Amino acid sequence: MDVEVLREDAGGFEVQLAGEDHGFLSLLTSFLDRSEKVESAAYKVEHPLVGVPKLFFRLKGVKADDEIPVKDLKGVGPKTAEQLEAVGIDTAGKLLLSTPEKVSERTGIATKLLEKYFEEARKVVPEDKFGYRAVLKETLTEISKEMDKVKSEV
Repeated sequence: MDVEVLREDAGGFEVQLAGEDHGFLSLLTSFLDRSEKVESAAYKVEHPLVGVPKLFFRLKGVKADDEIPVKDLKGVGPKTAEQLEAVGIDTAGKLLLSTPEKVSERTGIATKLLEKYFEEARKVVPEDKFGYRAVLKETLTEISKEMDKVKSEV
């Protein structure tokens, strides 16, 4: 399974799961829905033959006011902030969803300079700021335990 985080903010967590299908995503959303921490969970596959499944879920109690604007990162001036915001990168968390190389391609900002901004963003944004990754890991562990239980009963 190839996992790519598409979105991770106060509004929710969205990941693309290449190599998976409806069966696994249905099971995963079912287990996420059972969690008392999860407000809602869903998935979609845009095309049954060539679409890559996307999982989305939102946790209860996550607040948007915790997000740090990209313009507040050390070294990011008004012009650079404007360039980043023009491509949808308005918070430090959104910056960290990409790579310096990809952001450079989209904005024209030098990769070396972006590496410094990424370093500053990592200082102010904890690895799992909103708790999505921990909940996903717990859910996958729970699914694994259930599968082991089923195997042992067969």
